[in-house]
Amino acid sequence: MADKYCFIYPLQTGMSFIGWLQTLAMIYFAALTLKMDSYWAYRLCDSLALACYGIRTVYFWLMVCNENASTILDYYKAMKWTWYIVFPAALGSMTLYGLEWQVMPYWEMIFWSIVFTTNWLHF
Repeated sequence: MADKYCFIYPLQTGMSFIGWLQTLAMIYFAALTLKMDSYWAYRLCDSLALACYGIRTVYFWLMVCNENASTILDYYKAMKWTWYIVFPAALGSMTLYGLEWQVMPYWEMIFWSIVFTTNWLHF
């Protein structure tokens, strides 16, 4: 097992940092979902991301409150299995933005590539 998270942080700091970022992502996707966009496909992608980041946030806070081997393993499993839903939601969102506005969503692609890279490094 590596002794650094993302080659920079100690493991405890890295896990806390990523957990807080996932909490903020959950709040962000909750705001996107609740703004009630008229196009239902955007809400679907945002709702899927909200559900996944909500699950990750719950398991992160369970791990913080009761840190033992089983809660750390549960958090890892939640990260692993929600990845398979976050990825299509992100691709769907980028595809919808590109088709609707007829331009490539470069900033969204950069954002999601950073998220996918940190998820890949986490596994």
